[in-house]
Amino acid sequence: MTVNEMLEVVHNHHPSMGEMEILTVLNRSMDMFCEETEIIKDTYTFTTEASTVLYPLTPSDDTVETLRIMSVLFDGESIPRYVGNPIVGETTGLTTDDHYWFIEDNQMGLVKGNSTAIHADSGKTVTVHRVETSPHFDFTTTGYYKLAPNYPYRFHEAIVWRTVAHGYKTPPMLEPQAAAYFDSEYDKIVKKAKKYSRSRGYRGGVIVPYDM
Repeated sequence: MTVNEMLEVVHNHHPSMGEMEILTVLNRSMDMFCEETEIIKDTYTFTTEASTVLYPLTPSDDTVETLRIMSVLFDGESIPRYVGNPIVGETTGLTTDDHYWFIEDNQMGLVKGNSTAIHADSGKTVTVHRVETSPHFDFTTTGYYKLAPNYPYRFHEAIVWRTVAHGYKTPPMLEPQAAAYFDSEYDKIVKKAKKYSRSRGYRGGVIVPYDM
């Protein structure tokens, strides 16, 4: 379902809603949908650097955001998450020469256990399995009317119904009953998408703070 098709559906319900407002709500709804369903799972890799502990959760050239880290491979081997913060001296339970990852200030930390926590070995490949958002619809992108969410077509209507519901919660189109109906339509698709997501492998992981 393209942006153009979504705009048409929303405008049928809310002719007075501006295109920018609709895009804003669609993008916010898409972020929420991806977080609730964990429908987009992917990996990214980077190489560790000397004397570096903290790394961005999302690569600087990425067009999506990391919502949840599912697992981390260090030099091809799975490493555990450390629940403390080695940066401030919380090192209890770190095994000598083993590597660990942790979350700190919306970044991912990598450390190597020792008498005190130290930075991970440099020059190693780190592979992060994550749940991520779908790229936002950006009106400045040429041909953005043809863009669509980066997950299966049968789930695209969810963010449209949530946007329609938003319109019915806002004057002058305030209709609570209609808003509740379209919210329920959104919830139905979320339920189906969660089932689809569970069938595609790893779950669990660590939620990353993300400003919707």
